[in-house]
Amino acid sequence: MSNFKYSILLFVLFVSPLYLKAQDKFGYVNTQELLVLLPGYELAEDSLLAFEKRLEGSLLKMKEDYDRLRKEYEEGGTNTNSMHICSGFSTIRYLEKRMQKIAQSREQLLFDKQAELLKPLVTLIMNAIQAVAVEHGYSYIFDSSVFDIFTVVPEAHDISLLVKKKLGLID
Repeated sequence: MSNFKYSILLFVLFVSPLYLKAQDKFGYVNTQELLVLLPGYELAEDSLLAFEKRLEGSLLKMKEDYDRLRKEYEEGGTNTNSMHICSGFSTIRYLEKRMQKIAQSREQLLFDKQAELLKPLVTLIMNAIQAVAVEHGYSYIFDSSVFDIFTVVPEAHDISLLVKKKLGLID
């Protein structure tokens, strides 16, 4: 094969993919903005607050039980038998460990509960974004609420209105 034909072949093989890649269409949307607009969001937030209050109430009840048992244990002195003392001490130790465990895992419990409550809404948003991407030929859609790295983004790439329409939030 001549050098010219070989050069053309190499050019086509290496430049064609770059040209095809240049055809990708990018868009962005703020999912946090969409999330708070959905009808079930307030209910999910209220449920999360109620869960947090129950968790705090549980901790407070344990603390009260702990304080009561500790006081009984300390005031019991020599008037109680050794079996009762051991039982009281082990109950106190159990409550201490349980309170520590709940206090340490509190944030994770709240995070998990929030994820559970918001999952249906997030799924709804993701399905709408996916549908808009397919309908309008977007290759990539970025979540601008997660990636705060964009300093200049043309508004023409914002697909928020399309997604809001798909979700039925606007006409």
